[in-house]
Amino acid sequence: MRWRIETGMGVIAPLWHTIAFPASYIIYGNALMHQSASEYFGTAVADGSYRGFLAVDSTGKTIGGGGIVISSWPGILGQRRPQRAMILNMYVDRDHRRRGVGRALMEAMITWCRENDFASVGLHASDEGRGLYEQLGFKPTTEMRLVLT
Repeated sequence: MRWRIETGMGVIAPLWHTIAFPASYIIYGNALMHQSASEYFGTAVADGSYRGFLAVDSTGKTIGGGGIVISSWPGILGQRRPQRAMILNMYVDRDHRRRGVGRALMEAMITWCRENDFASVGLHASDEGRGLYEQLGFKPTTEMRLVLT
């Protein structure tokens, strides 16, 4: 089956709420996560701080997606503007994994970042996606997290 990548200011992955997050990420339950994500996407798509990418099959069904969050940041070496790009919400439908969909989505997002003069792009890697990200040149960083709730 053939598929294509779509992108745009108004494209958001409709799969974000179906991703199976680890239990440690679902602190307040799906209702609160759904509410806050809806508020976030409503604002971020409108102001351009979120750019969505979808993989769509020949029937028009979304089979994967991801996005780039552009946020204010105090400075990145080699970059003129005070912003950073982070890839998130990367997802490929289980029936379409290991067929190049994830790679195509990642390559499209990396290309967009290059074309928009970002010096780097980051992401948080799942164990399942880490191999692909390393193949694409991503390197581990020293970022750490403290859960406050």
